[in-house]
Amino acid sequence: MRLDVKHSFYVEDKLLIISELVVVEGSSLEGMAVGELEETHDLSVVCSIVGGVAESHPEGSHSVVAGEKLLILSSRESLSEVQKLNRQG
Repeated sequence: MRLDVKHSFYVEDKLLIISELVVVEGSSLEGMAVGELEETHDLSVVCSIVGGVAESHPEGSHSVVAGEKLLILSSRESLSEVQKLNRQG
């Protein structure tokens, strides 16, 4: 699935997950703006890694590219939604 859960923890009764996702070429994530991804799926992109260069909290206007690694903070439900988007279409 090209997803790697790095850590999970509870904030009160809500489970939050920090995961690394590699964007699949041809997926619905490719070309999506980080701000749209965050707002639409109630998550935070903590870090973006493209070509070995890491950027903490990328700008909302940053367009996601195939092969990019995203470090995401999300609920289990949001993570599931993003996994579905990250399939070749």
